[in-house]
Amino acid sequence: MKMKKLMTFCFVATMWLSANAQTLKKQGTTAVGVLPDNWTEMSAIGDMNFDGTDDMALIAFPDEDSQQPLLAIYWGNVNGEFTLWKVYDDVFQVFEEENSSPEYLISIAPNGTMRIDFSMWQSAGSWQTGTDSYIFRYQHGDIFLIGQEHDSMMRNTGNGKRVSINYLTHKKQTTLYNISEEKDRSVRWEKIPRHPLKRLSDFKLNY
Repeated sequence: MKMKKLMTFCFVATMWLSANAQTLKKQGTTAVGVLPDNWTEMSAIGDMNFDGTDDMALIAFPDEDSQQPLLAIYWGNVNGEFTLWKVYDDVFQVFEEENSSPEYLISIAPNGTMRIDFSMWQSAGSWQTGTDSYIFRYQHGDIFLIGQEHDSMMRNTGNGKRVSINYLTHKKQTTLYNISEEKDRSVRWEKIPRHPLKRLSDFKLNY
């Protein structure tokens, strides 16, 4: 009887691992083409490693809402194919909160920098809304955080505050504004301490 229960447990565990072992494909020609079945994605195309061909940055969302989104970088070649370089499975958090839903955007600028924008929409419980943006650049064989911005606004008053940090120039800009006014209310610049740039592999998006 014990052996039968053990065999049943092993079978169930194997089936669970198999169902959850889906992962991104190592090669493909489109973002959808590298996804497992029932996954969704948000992607951007651009030359990140400066080799003259387009690369692909991809945020992949597993089919289960409770699972963590993945960030993946694919290098492209002259044939229009993308090959998986790295998967970052700990950049995004699993977020479960009533009346709130996260929204992501990803883009690659002409200069090769990758930008991830994150915002949290709250249908109840707070007047505040905001967006956090993170800018990364491939250099020295890895991807580093070179800048970030936090923009928050009160929907009832229209008052907002935007804080932009450039880790290359070591400067921070703080802007106060109101969405009903054409000009910013104030802009303040200040220097920030010099620190080594943070690698994407050591980064976790803060909510």
